[in-house]
Amino acid sequence: MISARIIADSISTVGIRITTMVVRFPRFILAEFNTHRKFSRNAASSRAIPTTKIIRQILEDPAMPVFWGKNQSGMQAWSEMSSGDQGVAETIWLQARDLAVNKAKELLSIDCHKQIVNRILEPWIMTTVLVTATEWQNFFRLRCHPDAQPEMRVLAEAIKVEYDRSRPTDVPIGGWHIPFGDKMPEGVSESDRLKVATARAARLSYESFDNETSVSKDLELHDRLASSGHWSPFEHSAKAMYNPFEGSGNFDAWMQYRKFFPGEAGR
Repeated sequence: MISARIIADSISTVGIRITTMVVRFPRFILAEFNTHRKFSRNAASSRAIPTTKIIRQILEDPAMPVFWGKNQSGMQAWSEMSSGDQGVAETIWLQARDLAVNKAKELLSIDCHKQIVNRILEPWIMTTVLVTATEWQNFFRLRCHPDAQPEMRVLAEAIKVEYDRSRPTDVPIGGWHIPFGDKMPEGVSESDRLKVATARAARLSYESFDNETSVSKDLELHDRLASSGHWSPFEHSAKAMYNPFEGSGNFDAWMQYRKFFPGEAGR
């Protein structure tokens, strides 16, 4: 099921809001979602997740079209197939899944690596993405719109519902927006909280980021990510800046944690 849930929501003294969400949607619209450059994101990787786990997921909860559009010229299908034809289309869609699962199992049987095998399963995968942004309005204008692909529109509307009803936490200038900050043990220093949040964002690639992991393991993972230059998980935590036009990367008035490392300081 397509869904959205806020992980952290903050607003600075100068009135700029930053929101981190976890969203779930069919992987077949991930490329469209990734066109929004104001978003920082980490997504579950179909290279990293075991094939058996993906097969189980797509058999139990496959990604499905939310609107069975009738064929016509142009990008949008304005009319829907008849109910009878929709049933036939759904059957064919799931038959294609079953065929892909069988072929994936054949590839596994000859020791083909999951980074290859999993690709043929992608049309039926529901993917999870951690996304952080200070600007959402352009996304809402484009995607909460009849011209958007139906699955993308359902996702955008779910995100907007969560965004509109959430009340962000006030953060003073110099304070931090730290996803998962409310799920950390007491006594963890601010610097370690930033590291733990970064590690948990990275874990989304191959497991549930909501899993309770030890702080020591998160600190180790953080340091490995930094030393190897895997910077995207470092973009979800951010420091509130005084100047509303000052920021970093794709954020306004918030400095990404990533930008506090040597060689990453440029906007």
